[in-house]
Amino acid sequence: MSDLNVVAVLKAKPGSEQVLGDALTALVEPTRAEEGCTGYELFVYAFDGAPAIHPLAPHGG
Repeated sequence: MSDLNVVAVLKAKPGSEQVLGDALTALVEPTRAEEGCTGYELFVYAFDGAPAIHPLAPHGG
């Protein structure tokens, strides 16, 4: 089976950046522990002047 890379860009509502960041950060370790998960990374960058969070979760099979 081929690898699957899941990429998502999430933009928090103004004032909710910390809530979104905390929620996604809490998912890092459980996601990395999933069978077949080869990595899970969070990236934060400016997107239209507001922070955006980019989770990347490659899964192999």
